[in-house]
Amino acid sequence: MAPLQSLASLLILGLAGCASTPRSELIPPRVRGQDIVFERVNGQVWIEPRWEFDGNEWRWQRGRYVSARPGFVYRQGYWDNAGARWVYQEGGWEAVRPGWVRRRGYYEYVGETWVWRPGAWTEAQPGKEWVPGRWEAVPFQDRYRWVAGYWRPAS
Repeated sequence: MAPLQSLASLLILGLAGCASTPRSELIPPRVRGQDIVFERVNGQVWIEPRWEFDGNEWRWQRGRYVSARPGFVYRQGYWDNAGARWVYQEGGWEAVRPGWVRRRGYYEYVGETWVWRPGAWTEAQPGKEWVPGRWEAVPFQDRYRWVAGYWRPAS
């Protein structure tokens, strides 16, 4: 599978809610680009779309907005390559930690494969605000790139 297709698959995989922990020996199918969302909506959290494996076949789970929960941040789920199997690590709500910022996880191309870089809590920096990392479309190309989060002076 081409690196772009692999990343696209993983992006869509890394995402929200199912009833049981899916597992598969096969890498999930290619992403459906129409469900990639780049805009933020105030008061809403985007639960990213993903492929779900039901034990027999892959099923597409569309992304969706849900109401933000005051005092919580949403940690996106993701597919993790656990040796010979892919295991879905479920997303969920985490209580906000005063004085800390939640950085989201992302996939990074290393060697000839995509590796999940888990999100983490980072101590807030006085006088600065965190601008979250995000995926963005590369103009005139059929691909996306990860733009890393960064600190900027508080406004």
